[in-house]
Amino acid sequence: MSDNRYTYGIHQNLTPADLFVYVALDETRKQLGFDDLAAASAVLLGQADVPVPGKVPVRPRAHRSLR
Repeated sequence: MSDNRYTYGIHQNLTPADLFVYVALDETRKQLGFDDLAAASAVLLGQADVPVPGKVPVRPRAHRSLR
């Protein structure tokens, strides 16, 4: 099996997972108009649909019926 490695911008020798992270961060930064990747990563890591080890899963609250 070949060892797939990629280059993205100044980043070299990236695994497919690393490449995905850099593309996702860069596109988030572009779409939301952030000037730095730290802000883009904070947005992505704060999302409930992005799996992060050690992050507590968010469960939707049950709505109380109006009486």
